[in-house]
Amino acid sequence: MTPRPATLIVARRLDQMHSGSSVYLRGYLELCRKAGLRTRLILAPRRTFGNRPWMRIHPGFEAL
Repeated sequence: MTPRPATLIVARRLDQMHSGSSVYLRGYLELCRKAGLRTRLILAPRRTFGNRPWMRIHPGFEAL
């Protein structure tokens, strides 16, 4: 039986990972990867991505 991925709904921009919950999210994703777990992120911000119609994702998050 294939394990289903954990799904996280993220209500913030992921274009920076300098401080705050982005740092905690990165640590969580790194621990999940080391444990062999799969995680799926659904991006659902409360506000827009600035004036952009799409969101840029920090390369550190893309790797995870």
